Amino acid sequence: MKKLIIFPLLFSFALFAQPKGKLFIIGGGQRSVEMMTKFIELAGGYDAKVVIIPNASELPRSEVWDHASEFEKLGCKNVKALYFDPGHADDPENLKELEDAKAIFFSGGDQVKLRTEVGKGKLYNRIKEIYENGGVVGGTSAGAAVMSKVMITGNELVVKDSEYVFFTVNANNVETKDGFGFLENVIIDQHFLVRKRQNRLICVAIEHQLPGIGIDESTAIIVEEGRYFTVLGESGVLIINPLTGKRLKDHNGLVSARDITMHLLMNGDRYDMQTNTILNDQH
Repeated sequence: MKKLIIFPLLFSFALFAQPKGKLFIIGGGQRSVEMMTKFIELAGGYDAKVVIIPNASELPRSEVWDHASEFEKLGCKNVKALYFDPGHADDPENLKELEDAKAIFFSGGDQVKLRTEVGKGKLYNRIKEIYENGGVVGGTSAGAAVMSKVMITGNELVVKDSEYVFFTVNANNVETKDGFGFLENVIIDQHFLVRKRQNRLICVAIEHQLPGIGIDESTAIIVEEGRYFTVLGESGVLIINPLTGKRLKDHNGLVSARDITMHLLMNGDRYDMQTNTILNDQH
């Protein structure tokens, strides 16, 4: 009798190449010389072409002057500004301006305005290519919030009185829209500790069942391989991970959960966003 040979099942998984570049996500506020020097280093040095996209701002030329002056004072020799009106992101002259760019920097302002005006067409795809092929894509404030797929807009839908301090953990209160999606499995928030936005991020993390990363002012996270990040700066990064716990039934319109995890990371700390673990935890 012939033996029955059972071959193991072969599962085919879609393999996605890890991005070769870095994300440089700043929580807003002042940027130290150390921080921006690191950005320049990651971009390839002082001769690397840096393109500033100021569309989040209502005063884009002022924003460009601020950021370009900063880069030039640090020694950058090839800083460019990309100006375009809504609906013109994919114009040929804009795509040409990104040729040979090693770094993209998004200014602060309104993340919804930035996301809408850049769109997800040819210009967006070119920026994504720069990131995937080894360049640096960075931003501050609104330019940070836009990095995640789930993007906090800053608008409240229920309470509507938390300009700087979020007083409640109301369900269905924090408005979100689609961001650029360079990070798909976390949510980015900014100006975090100084503006006491913990309640906001707790709500949105629990409701979307995604870890929230709140970056304070004068602080950045540098993301490698789309997975690991290192904290750089003067303040902290708060991580709210709802995946360790469970959402409970909302009560009186308030979000409820148990066993969620929080970490407060400082300069030099490293984190794995795939496994949700601190990499240099010595405790």
